Amino acid sequence: MAEQHDSAIHAELERVRSAYDTPVLSLLNSRTSDFQIAAMRAVFETSQAPLPYDIVASRLEEAIARVPEDERPKKDARQLIALWLGGKLLRSDDGEQGIRTVTLTSAALGALRLIDDQTSARPLLGESRVTAITEAIADLA
Repeated sequence: MAEQHDSAIHAELERVRSAYDTPVLSLLNSRTSDFQIAAMRAVFETSQAPLPYDIVASRLEEAIARVPEDERPKKDARQLIALWLGGKLLRSDDGEQGIRTVTLTSAALGALRLIDDQTSARPLLGESRVTAITEAIADLA
C-alpha cells in the first residue's frame, strides 16, 4: 500500500514539474514575470493582431525606459522578444510585403487572462445569491 502511495506522489510530482515547463507557468515562475506581463500588455494593448517587429521592439524599449531603474530587466527589448519567441509566448511571421510581424500566442494570452482574473474586481455576491436574498426578503414581507 505504501509503495502505491509512493508511486502516486512521484507521478504527481512529475506531472506538476512538467507543467512548469509549459510557456504559461515558465513565464509566471520567472523572476521578472511581473515586468514581462505588464510589458506584454503595454506593447500589445488589447490587440491580438500581428504587429510589425520594429513597432513591438520600440514599444518594449519605451516600457523598459518607463520603469524604475532597479526594476528594469537586464535584457533589452530585442533580447526580450527573442526570449518570448523561444518561450513560445510570441509567434513570428513574415507579414505582407516581407515585413516581419509578431503576435501573442495562446499561451501568452492565457497568462494575461490569468492575471486579469486574479486582479479584476469580483462581485462579493453572485447573481443567484442576490436572487435568493431578494426572494427571502419578499417571503418575509
